Amino acid sequence: MTNRPVELQISRLADSDPAVRQSAAVALGKLGDATAVTALEAALQDWDWQVRRHCAEALGRLADTSAVPALIRASRDKEWLVAYNARNTLARLGDSYALPRKILADARFSAQERIDILGELRCAQYEEDYVTVPYRFSETLPLCEAVIAEDDAGARAGAQTVLNWLNGDRDLLIPTQHNPKVEAEELLRAAGAAPDDSQSETLLVAAEAPEVEPEH
Repeated sequence: MTNRPVELQISRLADSDPAVRQSAAVALGKLGDATAVTALEAALQDWDWQVRRHCAEALGRLADTSAVPALIRASRDKEWLVAYNARNTLARLGDSYALPRKILADARFSAQERIDILGELRCAQYEEDYVTVPYRFSETLPLCEAVIAEDDAGARAGAQTVLNWLNGDRDLLIPTQHNPKVEAEELLRAAGAAPDDSQSETLLVAAEAPEVEPEH
């Protein structure tokens, strides 16, 4: 089902009158529909800086992580207010701790895209209490190794995906694969027993053994 008010405002972003484009950007921010993100990202290249600054602000209202690459570019805009609004929007998406984890958790990005965006983010800045602050966080490999031990399931899965990519899928299982030995150990933990090697191997053999149909 289409959202006609959103579609109307997106079409107005292409109007020849910059005042119309400005009001469309403001309206899209207020409507709060994430389907407008791509159009607002494109309008961050508008020749009119007022359009660009309203687009950066609107993206802050939508709070969609997919806009991070475009916002990083906008944060270096030659017009101070455009850059300031982009940095404010980045701040709304997350600080040096939260935003890298959101990027890792966003399955819309490929592993390589997540690596590239994290690299760009390390060179970016955001606004915090009216002070421009650089993003500071670990390099991608140690960051992912830390995140897979944390509580956020989405960030953990994303970190694992990136680690798999960095390791060429040789050293780590992809998240959809089963590891019978790990599952066996988890069963023992759930039962309150500490898994020694013999218990794990016993369950591993059982987990890998083919099912045998009963004789009739």
